[in-house]
Amino acid sequence: MWVTVLLALFSFNAFSTSQVPGCTNGFTLLNGKCLKFFPDKLHQLDAEGMCTYVGGNLVALKNSGDDIAIEKIVNGQTHAIWIGLYCFGNDPSQCYWDDTTSVVDSYKNFANGFPLSDIGNCVHYSVGGSLNGKWTSGDCKGQSMSFVCELPATFEDACTFNYGGSCYTFNDPLPFSDAQAACEKECGNLVSINSFQENRYLNQLIQDSSTDYLIGASFATPDSLKWIDGSDHSFLNLDPSVPSRSHCLVISSGLFGVEVKGNWYGVDCGNATRFICERPAGLGECNPHAPVTVAPAPTNPSNCNKYMLMAPGIITSPNYPNNYGDDVSCTYRINTLGSFNVLLQFTSFSTELKNDVVSVYDGDIINHQTFKGNFSGNLDRFNLVSSGNMMTVVFNSDAQNGAKGFKAKFSSYAGL
Repeated sequence: MWVTVLLALFSFNAFSTSQVPGCTNGFTLLNGKCLKFFPDKLHQLDAEGMCTYVGGNLVALKNSGDDIAIEKIVNGQTHAIWIGLYCFGNDPSQCYWDDTTSVVDSYKNFANGFPLSDIGNCVHYSVGGSLNGKWTSGDCKGQSMSFVCELPATFEDACTFNYGGSCYTFNDPLPFSDAQAACEKECGNLVSINSFQENRYLNQLIQDSSTDYLIGASFATPDSLKWIDGSDHSFLNLDPSVPSRSHCLVISSGLFGVEVKGNWYGVDCGNATRFICERPAGLGECNPHAPVTVAPAPTNPSNCNKYMLMAPGIITSPNYPNNYGDDVSCTYRINTLGSFNVLLQFTSFSTELKNDVVSVYDGDIINHQTFKGNFSGNLDRFNLVSSGNMMTVVFNSDAQNGAKGFKAKFSSYAGL
C-alpha cells in the first residue's frame, strides 16, 4: 500500500508557472496548510510513519483556523483522529508538536483533565459529539485511529518533486562547481536544506538509491559552513564525524554501513558526485543569487543534570574538552518526538578505565531491564539507538584521576 501512496505522491502534475499557492498529490490547501485525511485506522506510530513516508507529519493545530480546517477535511468520516502532539507529562507545557517547531504554548484545546499520561502520551482530536474539537490523551500503541497528514504549502508548478515552495531534481555525477553550474541552468542552485522537515523529505526520496547526493554546502573556512545560495544555518545535520576543514557535503542515503541516513558527510569537492538542484516553485524566470553569509559555529554546553533534553543537541562531560573533576555525578535525560528514536553518537571518549563510567539506558527508567551498557576508558567513535523516544545517560567519576571525558551528539532517528 505504501508503494502505491509514494508513486501517487510523486506523480507528474502539469501546473502553470504562475506563483499560485497550492498543494500537490491529493492534499488540500486549508488555512495555509496542505492537509489530507487518511481513513485507515492505525496506531499512532504507524500513522506518523505514513505521514513521514509521504513527506509530511501528523497535523499540528496552532490556531482556531486549524480546527476549522480539520472539520472540513474530515467531513464527519470518523469520530477521532491522531494529531501530531506528544506529551511527556500531565501539563501542556510538556507537550511537543511532531513538526519540531514548538511546544504547546499560546494555543491549546485539551478537554478538562487532559493531558493525562496515565492513559497515554499521544493525543487525538475529537470530531463531533460532546468533546467536538477537544484534545484528549490516547495510548500510542494500544489504540488505532484515522489521521490527517500535513505538508507545507507550495506553489503550483509542473516539476515532479514540489515541496515547501521549491522544486527539486536529482542528477548524474559532477564535481561541485560543475554541479552548481548545471543547477543554475535550471534556474536554481545546489540544494540548501533549511529545516528538519526538508531534510526528512529529501531523505525519503534518496533512501533507496545506491549513492549519496551532493548538497550546496561547503566550508568557507576551517570552522565555518556556508550555503551557496546564501541561506543561514537555521538547520544543521552534520554528522559528528565530519571534521572542520575545507570540503563539500553530501546527504547520506544510509547504505554505506557506518553512515546514518539523512546525516551530512564530507566529500572532496573535486569528486564527481550525484547532486540535488533546488529552484523556486511557481516562478517563470530566475532570480539573482543572494550574497553568501557565514554564521559562527554553534557552542556545545555540557547539559549535565538536565531533566528534559529535546533532540537535536550535544552532551559532554563537565568542563569538556578540559578534564572533568572528581566525584562527578551527571544524568542526561534525552527525548525526541513521539514517533522517532534517539540516535546517540559519541564522537570523543576518554575516561579513567572502570572507575569513571558512562552508563546508558533505553528509556527514562534506570534499571537492569533498560540497561544498554557501561562505557569507560579510551574508546573510538560509537553509536547507540533507543527503541523508543527516550534515552538516559549517567556519568559518575571517582575521587581521583580525571580525564578529558566525552562528547556526544543526540538526534531524532527514524531508522528502526
